[in-house]
Parts: sequence; structure tokens; C-alpha cells
Amino acid sequence: MNEILINSNTKNELMIQTFYLDDSNPKAQAFINFIKTLEFISTDDKEINNIPQWQQDITLKRLEELDNDPSKAVDFDEILEKIERKYDL
Repeated sequence: MNEILINSNTKNELMIQTFYLDDSNPKAQAFINFIKTLEFISTDDKEINNIPQWQQDITLKRLEELDNDPSKAVDFDEILEKIERKYDL
């Protein structure tokens, strides 16, 4: 799975969109190659090699579980509030 982050600065606001592409699909590879040819797009092809495989596997499994049952999602702000209340932060 290939991840594309698109950052756009508009009126001092940063907009970030993330696209996940199946890099085993030839159309996805063609799309990535096309984007790299556009003069108004800059790319950073750095690989993320410092994340252990076991952690990548767990993350992919959790994302798949979330796709299968979106009701499992937990709002980050709600969790943060619970932690702050619990520890009087």
C-alpha cells in the first residue's frame, strides 16, 4: 500500500489530504508517475524504513478492522478528555 500526502497552503491554512493507493495495481503506479511529472508538484520519495514490520502489520490489521466495522472508531478528542479527567490534567 502506498500513501500519498498532499499538503496545500491556502491563505495561511494548511490542508492535508491522504490518499492510499494499492501499489500492486498498474493504474496506481501510472498515477504516481504522472503526478511526479507535474511541474507544480514537488515530491519527497523518502521511504519509512524505521517502523518495525510487526508494528506495520498491527496497524494494517487495525485499519482493516476499522474498514469492516466503522463503529469501532473512537473519537480522539473524547479519549483525550477522558485521560485529562482521569489524571486531572
